[in-house]
Amino acid sequence: MSADREAEDPAVLQEALRGFVRAFGLLHAESTPCGQSIPVSEAHALGELAQESVLRQVELARRLRLQKSTVSLVGQPTGRGWVERGPAAEDGRGVVLRLTPQGSGLRTPSPMRGGSGFPGCSNRSLLMNERASCTPWESERGRSVMPFDLEETTHHFTPTDTGVQDIVADQPGDAEQIDLIRTHLKQEAEAFRRGDFGDPAQIHGDDTPGLAELEEGYERFEVPYHERTDGATMTYDTGDSALVGALHDWFEAQLSDHADHAETGH
Repeated sequence: MSADREAEDPAVLQEALRGFVRAFGLLHAESTPCGQSIPVSEAHALGELAQESVLRQVELARRLRLQKSTVSLVGQPTGRGWVERGPAAEDGRGVVLRLTPQGSGLRTPSPMRGGSGFPGCSNRSLLMNERASCTPWESERGRSVMPFDLEETTHHFTPTDTGVQDIVADQPGDAEQIDLIRTHLKQEAEAFRRGDFGDPAQIHGDDTPGLAELEEGYERFEVPYHERTDGATMTYDTGDSALVGALHDWFEAQLSDHADHAETGH
């Protein structure tokens, strides 16, 4: 049988897939080479970072063929201390990622591509097509700041000429969550107008890309608050291009950290 015919033979492909599942450690997460029960997508992200000294988040999304707003795996290794995040050195914009010493310590010889990587990480949620949730660190910090249920609501971060941030109830008729969203977002709009970004800093960290620029330049933008039928909206209005860039970087970082509880578009 020719190589082309072998590639088309379902039995051959099935056997190759079985070999992949076993080699990748999907059957026994507790005994995988990396010793961590983490999603396959996260393992691939760590593997890519192991090949590079530094990698832009948008490039990681491209390599994994994911949208920037769905690279939920980035927030998880960051929260575990395996990955550190910061602004791009060459232009000060965008988000770059690199392994921490702790993350590098997870590296083990990989049977794939003959190099180092994270080959033995399980992903039951991905295989079962379950909805990914935010990381434990984000949930814990989020509950201390946001009164609504993260599992019943969604954040929207939309980089426009400036930026629009919405929080909406997943169920349009959920009056309790809508009221909590409106109360919270109205308070945040008032705080941001004073240059107080303490709540998002508590969740995402003081070093979140774009945050320092927004805190310093708060007098150069306005934050109107509006209600919508399923939640509330904050619009960031400024003619300062540097602040717009910082705002978009800040949005991108929050999209990553909030994982499947956030998306772009409103």
